[in-house]
Amino acid sequence: MKKILSVLILLILPISSFSQIKDSIALPEGGKEVSVYATTNIYVTKNQNVSTDNKTFLYFDDISNSIINQFDYSNPPRVLLYADKNTRFEFIERVKKEIALVEKKMYLMTDNIGNPLKGIPIYLNSLLDVHKNSSDILTLEQVLRNEKLNATEYKYTPPPKPLPNVWYHDFENIIYSGNKKNIDSILEKKSYSSIRLKPEKNIAYNGKNIDLDLLKEIFTKNDIVFLKFDYYLIYDDYVFIINQYSELKKLNKETAYLIEIPYDLEYLLKDKQIKI
Repeated sequence: MKKILSVLILLILPISSFSQIKDSIALPEGGKEVSVYATTNIYVTKNQNVSTDNKTFLYFDDISNSIINQFDYSNPPRVLLYADKNTRFEFIERVKKEIALVEKKMYLMTDNIGNPLKGIPIYLNSLLDVHKNSSDILTLEQVLRNEKLNATEYKYTPPPKPLPNVWYHDFENIIYSGNKKNIDSILEKKSYSSIRLKPEKNIAYNGKNIDLDLLKEIFTKNDIVFLKFDYYLIYDDYVFIINQYSELKKLNKETAYLIEIPYDLEYLLKDKQIKI
């Protein structure tokens, strides 16, 4: 009987622990209801603990590996980030950087953990086009079966046409490439401005804090707006500006496309003397 109780306690403790982690997270406000089916949930506490629904990560590398291990081509899961609004933004950037190695889209979850789900979708990019792919470990039987299939002649069926590229995603990919020649070339073709997010949800343009009316004007008159970041930000500051942009985009489809310039990309662009 004691052995059974011990086993039950060992099973219950992890469940209780993960439940406490979720309960301790105070999500930022904003966003809208989202409908997703298969998900990979990433939880980040104010104290910088990172976990999924059943595992706490010890290394940043574990985050991307966990997403890869859950990937299903027939029903690819969406990554949902449940991060405490008071978490240091620099830490959140490190988490986003790891997710960007394996995913292009993520939801910043807001308001509460549970139903209805609310969040803000964001596009992710990886500096210098560095990515991580899964590579299955095959048994000898699987290898032999694949070799047999590859040796069989099949009637050629052309692959489906890829989805059309969106110009601003291509634009962003070039910015993240760090290639000065290509970046200078595309910057000549589009109108752009840069804003900087500062602590306590302040936004600066040309070194001066601006109000939301001027922010709206900047997004209206440009093709691209680059978002740079001060230090000493918290996650709530970041979600605030992303939510403001999301609301502007909802009201006006012609609103400029927002490209985030994380710390390491800003250093790279400065080093290559690329001014944005």
